[in-house]
Amino acid sequence: MNSYIPLDLKAFLNNRGCTLLSENHLGALSLMGASFPAEEFPFDKPLTFYDIPFELKQAETGDNIECTEQIISFAPCMMKGLHILGTSSNTDLFDDILFFHKGVVVHRSKLYLSSFSSLVPAFSDRLALTLSYLHTRTGRYDHIKPKLWYYSLKFPSPQTVESFQFADNPSMHVFAMTIETA
Repeated sequence: MNSYIPLDLKAFLNNRGCTLLSENHLGALSLMGASFPAEEFPFDKPLTFYDIPFELKQAETGDNIECTEQIISFAPCMMKGLHILGTSSNTDLFDDILFFHKGVVVHRSKLYLSSFSSLVPAFSDRLALTLSYLHTRTGRYDHIKPKLWYYSLKFPSPQTVESFQFADNPSMHVFAMTIETA
């Protein structure tokens, strides 16, 4: 039976991808300062996408992880997969993610995330959430319906893992992650 462990990412949140309209100038989801409307974003509510539970959190430091080689550590577990809610800015992107046990890479994979402005997924990621407008530095922009994507990373066989590391790709943004255990 599969078990799911939503990760608490508060300590790793380093980017402001959601803003209220009154603070749209603080958005940092893209190089041009775009952001999801916080008015519509489901923070601190129980969420399930594709039968996987997720937790979307906010902190003073942000609401998502801008991928810059962070190492996310947790209690060792027999991992079958990692489920991710995220998006890319500026274009559809993919990059490496490394999984470790006792400092040794036990699994290497790719994280694929379509752009928040894409109409359809560019990869095998799937739509998780569509918001009704985008915030830009100049205000509300109704011509783009920004998207949050769901991506599932499966292991060929369960592995004992206690950390993973993102690549250095600051245009990839992770909002929530859930571990699938054996």
